[in-house]
Amino acid sequence: MSYDLPNYAIPGLMPVTSPLSEGAPLHVNLPVYYKANELWDGIESIGPTTRDSDAATVKMEFALDSSFESMCLTLASDGSETGTVTITDAETWLFAVPAQELPLDVGLWFWRIHVTGDDAVTWRAHQGTLVIQP
Repeated sequence: MSYDLPNYAIPGLMPVTSPLSEGAPLHVNLPVYYKANELWDGIESIGPTTRDSDAATVKMEFALDSSFESMCLTLASDGSETGTVTITDAETWLFAVPAQELPLDVGLWFWRIHVTGDDAVTWRAHQGTLVIQP
């Protein structure tokens, strides 16, 4: 089962402070342009919120189109993918995407973040775009 989570706070990026709730995911265009082959700053902190379960895994996916049919990169908290997402407090669903290289070509990229609780329910928290410059 999958649910969408709007109004998920990204401190420093969006003036959104309301807790997660059911509905459409919050669309966020990451404000910092990333230059190809350089270290991306990541996202310092996402959350917290209260759910009926603890956060078990977090995945951030990048694709060339908004349908995500052409997935190119996945960052994950469980070490199963190329990059890293860090759960800093599973009980409050607080997590971060640390600074890291993104092996993405120059252009407009679509991204989304999914959080799966220890009850196996997956929530889509955020989606947006990131521009990779030459």
